[in-house]
Amino acid sequence: MCGYDREGSPIWYDIIGPMDPKGLFLSAAKQDFIKSKIRDCEMLQKECDLQSQRLGRNVESITMVFDVEGLGLKHIWKPAIDTFSE
Repeated sequence: MCGYDREGSPIWYDIIGPMDPKGLFLSAAKQDFIKSKIRDCEMLQKECDLQSQRLGRNVESITMVFDVEGLGLKHIWKPAIDTFSE
């Protein structure tokens, strides 16, 4: 997380471009990757709840920014795509 937008929603900045999906999935279990993404979602939900308390109104949205600089054909690897689509 890297801050809040004008409405007070958390901003999540995810760097995808320089990531090596094949290396990631060969060095960690698929379940570990999924658990990591679930942990991120739970953290963002908790941040929405905290921000709702701070602002005194319900914050239900998250602004997500995906940095895809460097994204290319090396990222098209079926096991990684299947995991991201789960």
